[in-house]
Amino acid sequence: MFKFYSINQGVPGASGAGSLFFISLGATLLLMGIAIVIMPELLAFLIAAGIILAGATLIGFGLHLKRLEKLQSQFIVEAQRR
Repeated sequence: MFKFYSINQGVPGASGAGSLFFISLGATLLLMGIAIVIMPELLAFLIAAGIILAGATLIGFGLHLKRLEKLQSQFIVEAQRR
């Protein structure tokens, strides 16, 4: 009925791709850090790109909320006063 897994057995179907992801992410961050130390002006571009991306994301989220509010208002029926 129940199948128990111990630490030694591992999880069936796990291919170890998770560890490869974290190793490649760590290597990428390490290389980015070295590139910033060598070229400090790169940091300004990265920060500017992050701010632009955050702004564009917020504008897109706001437009999405506006569309949802418009869609929701079509289905809301106000109570009529007598």
